[in-house]
Amino acid sequence: MTSIGGPNHATPYVNSAFQSTRVWLNEIASGKNSYTTTSPAKLMIGNRLLNTAQRSSVANMNVGFATSRAQTVDSYLQGTHDTVSRLKELSVQANNGLLTDNDRDAINAEAQELMKHLGQTYQTARFNGQEVLQGGTADVAVTADGDKATVTNGDTSFAKLGIEGLDLSTQEGAEAALEALDTATDEISNQRAQIGTDLRKLEDQYEANLAAEANLREASSNQMDTDIARASTEFSTASIRSQVASAVASQGNQLQGSMISALL
Repeated sequence: MTSIGGPNHATPYVNSAFQSTRVWLNEIASGKNSYTTTSPAKLMIGNRLLNTAQRSSVANMNVGFATSRAQTVDSYLQGTHDTVSRLKELSVQANNGLLTDNDRDAINAEAQELMKHLGQTYQTARFNGQEVLQGGTADVAVTADGDKATVTNGDTSFAKLGIEGLDLSTQEGAEAALEALDTATDEISNQRAQIGTDLRKLEDQYEANLAAEANLREASSNQMDTDIARASTEFSTASIRSQVASAVASQGNQLQGSMISALL
C-alpha cells in the first residue's frame, strides 16, 4: 500500500484524486469519452464514423431533392398526356364526313389552343430554375462517398412527340393526327416509365442511406460514448480516494500544528 507522508507529500495525492473525480464526472455529464480515459485512436475512429454518418444524411438531402424533381417532371408529363388525350378526342370528332367546314374549324381552333398550351409548357416548365421538359439528364451525389445517380428530364417538344403541324381543319388532317397522337402517347408513356425507374432507384438509395447512417452512428457511439456504468463506478472510486487523501492531509496538518505548539 502506498504510504502518504506529511501534509506536503499528501497534496499531490489530493490533487490527483480530485482531478480523477472531475474527469469521470464530466464524462457522465457529457456522455462522451475524453482523451484522458480513452485512447486517441479509438476517438479518431469514432469521429471518422460519425463524419461518414453525417455525409450519409447530407446525401439523403440530395436524394430527397432529386425525388422532388422527378415527381415534378412526372407531373408535367401527366399534364402533357392529358392534353394529348384531349387532342385525340378532337381528332376522332373531326374525322367525321358529316361535319361542315365550320364544324371542323371550331374543333381545330380548340386543338390549336391545346397545341399552344403544350408549347408554352415545354418552354416554361422548371424545377429550381432549370428546364425539365427539354430533354437531357442530371447527375446527383446520393451516397456518403459521392456516388452519383442520373435523373432524367422529360422531352415534350413537338418534334420528339411527332405532332408537328397538327391540323384538324380537314378530315384527312384529323385522320393523320390520330396516328401522330398515338405515337405521342407512346412516347410520353415511355418517358414516364423512365421517371418511374428513377424514382424507384432514389427510394431504394434513400432507405440504404438511412440504414447506413443508423449503423454508422451506432458504431461511432460505441467508440465515443461514455459507458455510464463503468464511469459511475470509476467516479465512486475516485470520490472515495479523494476523501481519503483529503482526510490524511487534514490529519497531517493537525499533527504538524500540535508538534509546533509543543515546541513553542
